[in-house]
Amino acid sequence: MPKDGFSGASGAREDMTQYRRFTTLVVTLVLGLAIAASPASARKPCSLKSCKPAIKAQCAGLKGKAKRKCRKGIITACKAGQCSCTDGLPSCAAPTTTTVTSTSTTSSTTTTTTLVSGACLTDTGDGTIHDTCTGLQWEKKTASPGLQNVDTLYSWAGCCNGDCSAIANLCQPNAEAAATCAAQADGGTQGCNTCASGTCNVDPDAIGVPTTIWDWINQVNAANFAGYSDWRLPLETGNNFPSGATELETIVDLAAPGCGTVGPCIDGIFGPTAVDAYCSGTTIATSTDSAWVMDFSAGNIGSGLKQYGYYVRAVR
Repeated sequence: MPKDGFSGASGAREDMTQYRRFTTLVVTLVLGLAIAASPASARKPCSLKSCKPAIKAQCAGLKGKAKRKCRKGIITACKAGQCSCTDGLPSCAAPTTTTVTSTSTTSSTTTTTTLVSGACLTDTGDGTIHDTCTGLQWEKKTASPGLQNVDTLYSWAGCCNGDCSAIANLCQPNAEAAATCAAQADGGTQGCNTCASGTCNVDPDAIGVPTTIWDWINQVNAANFAGYSDWRLPLETGNNFPSGATELETIVDLAAPGCGTVGPCIDGIFGPTAVDAYCSGTTIATSTDSAWVMDFSAGNIGSGLKQYGYYVRAVR
């Protein structure tokens, strides 16, 4: 099992981590409960007033940043045309281009699903999944050996000569990975340099990590995976600032079979998924030795030290 911030931090940093984990569940809103329930003609113009009952119902019990993000999530989804606020409840309408239908029923006690639904997702047949709600195209993992293998762990950064005692020692294994990290890392580029002397140990905990996420994404692009060479790591900018991308949250599905118990909290269309932490390309702005990671065992966002091993999923 990879080591991450859910179990590896201590003291005040762990308190901060635990706080963040439970205040970033805004993405798990009830916006997918009635996928085929609201025809386009029935949609009301999205506004705070029209969505106020939904905001009150779904954001109840949240405070501070979590409540603000919950409110913003409902309004943003409605403005994007993904949802409408009708009769006080938001409902996601299936995109007009899809032929997928939903026969699911809504329970008054089932209130934690995400924006992602089967109606939004398309298996393109080339090893990728297209989300028509967000416009993102995701890598589909496999059990086969290779770059898409679901079981391979990668570190955000290694440590020069295996010494992880200082942020300045965080490193990339080669100049190409360092350049990609510096260009694409979000929230801070600590760990994007090569070592001034010695070697970069990408697996200081000796758990089988072959390289960093930045070196891996370079390999994915060099292989022209699915015919594209612009793959990147998902971003979690929105967990650092009031606005910004929270891309891993968009594929969390708390209604997935086994979520929270034995299975990953994600739609099965994405292929095999580890019931564990997946790494983003975003540094935690207030703790730059760590990155935001999504724990798909429960659908929680949290922090993890950059030298630890994580699972990955590319996006474009």
